[in-house]
Amino acid sequence: MKKRIAGGVTLAVVAVAIWIGTLLKGPGVGGGTGSDVATAPSQDTSVSISTVSATGAGDAESPRSEDPAPASDEKIAVMIKESDYLLKTGDDAWETVSLARVRELAQGAGGDDEGVRVEVHLHETARNGARSDLLEALQQDGVERESINLMPGFVE
Repeated sequence: MKKRIAGGVTLAVVAVAIWIGTLLKGPGVGGGTGSDVATAPSQDTSVSISTVSATGAGDAESPRSEDPAPASDEKIAVMIKESDYLLKTGDDAWETVSLARVRELAQGAGGDDEGVRVEVHLHETARNGARSDLLEALQQDGVERESINLMPGFVE
């Protein structure tokens, strides 16, 4: 009888530990998916990505702005590719920016009709640590979770 009780208690402790582990989210090691991320796109979300190279900063033909402007005044669209943040600056144009720049633009975004101020897209290579850092920084800046739209699927 004591063995059955001990076995039941052990099983309950393991179940509670697993449940608590799923509630605690850390920066992660990358590669995994969280509860906010779909594992497969429900529709074709292919977008070509072009970034501006920092080596062309001195060329007269391709001036490079240090502070890129978002494609919309209402909300900003950010893509996480590996550990980098890319800002949508045009129809299919994305430019690499710092997390500080994303935070600055998010604070100035007014929001669309649904109240979304930041739209987050994930590249196939997006790292969970970068995603967690972005969400935590935005919430520290007062951007409510309801104002952040995590887009389903991955951008290729």
